[in-house]
Amino acid sequence: MAAGLAGAPLLDGPLPVVLGLAGVAALGSLAAALAGWWADGVGVALVLLVAEYGGSLVARGPGLDPSAPLVAAGLLLAAELAYWSADVRAARAGGAEDRAVTGRRARRVAVVTLSAAAGASFLLAAAALPRNGGEALRVAGVTAAAAAATVVLALLRRVR
Repeated sequence: MAAGLAGAPLLDGPLPVVLGLAGVAALGSLAAALAGWWADGVGVALVLLVAEYGGSLVARGPGLDPSAPLVAAGLLLAAELAYWSADVRAARAGGAEDRAVTGRRARRVAVVTLSAAAGASFLLAAAALPRNGGEALRVAGVTAAAAAATVVLALLRRVR
């Protein structure tokens, strides 16, 4: 997942070397974290991946990125799977993780990831609407954004 996120901006064409190095550093940080060598590696990897994606958006120029919902869902999924891996490693040290717990967690991760993709798609579609809709459209957009944020927060509370 992280390798796909790191390599995806490179598909847009030549990018500055710094962006490619950020992707490589992100993969190295994630690998170190998954190996158990660096506890903060997952967070650092995610920050580097977001920075690489942001840099690719700046290099691409103005306009909406239609792949943004996939990137958002991919980042969330990469984080969830990386932290789950750390939890499994800790569970092995203290005893095996129950299959029922694993199944519930897998379903929750899937629901949260799909919800994030749907919410990001909705927000991207709202951002693509013409800006000459007046105050009614602006109020509808703010209401929709608040509703989307509320749904995401409610899902996160259920997961934890």
